[in-house]
Amino acid sequence: MKDKTMKIQSKINKIVNNSSSRFTIYFCKYRNAALDSKGTNFWLMFDVNHTGNPTLSLFITSDVNTSGVVDIPGLAYNAPFTVTANTVTTVSIPVAASNHTSDVRL
Repeated sequence: MKDKTMKIQSKINKIVNNSSSRFTIYFCKYRNAALDSKGTNFWLMFDVNHTGNPTLSLFITSDVNTSGVVDIPGLAYNAPFTVTANTVTTVSIPVAASNHTSDVRL
């Protein structure tokens, strides 16, 4: 019985060691990846985490002059914007865009 227990423990140790080395390799492989937020199409959400009179703002910047539109189809809202290179443009978002519901059931 003791021999069988030792074999099982040995197998468990191998699985754990292999799993953690795979995780470490996977994690290290991508840790130097360049993370940025460049692009032309973004999805975001404003969750309720405040009290009082909230203001919602979207801060947009670019390394080149550009323009675009912030579009919230569910609210029939769109706000054109223009960004001068290396500056920040602020677009105000209607408070109705924040999420006031939850799918959590207690």
